[in-house]
Amino acid sequence: MALQSSLFSGDRLLEAAASRDADHITLGATGEHVRKIQKALNLFGGAAIDEDGVYGRQTAAAVLTYKSERNIINRSYQTKADDIVGKMTIASLDTEVLVLEALDEFVDFFRSGHLTLEALKYEYMWMPKGRNLQKALADFKKVSAVQK
Repeated sequence: MALQSSLFSGDRLLEAAASRDADHITLGATGEHVRKIQKALNLFGGAAIDEDGVYGRQTAAAVLTYKSERNIINRSYQTKADDIVGKMTIASLDTEVLVLEALDEFVDFFRSGHLTLEALKYEYMWMPKGRNLQKALADFKKVSAVQK
């Protein structure tokens, strides 16, 4: 699976984790790929962890929380979420980052005067429920206040 968000795409280690079980990211991993995961967890997982590139206990706990809240469980061998970043977790994070990036583009386009408030409302209708929608609504309120 090729990652699509600008945050994750092209990162060799994240791409590997998205496609091969042997390349899952676990406690003790270090590097730029871990920092990117930490950034995404801070954005979407409600985490408040340092983006230091070290997959320590705080990052592992944030991954577990993120996966538990989204019910990311490989039912072929698990009964509950774990703290490992594998295929399903990377796919979920990548999708959420991609949606946020798209929303940022919509907001920028709207602010430039090329998009009307009604068109922006329509674009937000396709958003999935959950944190992405909360972020979209917050952005929409900010943009609406600026337009008035």
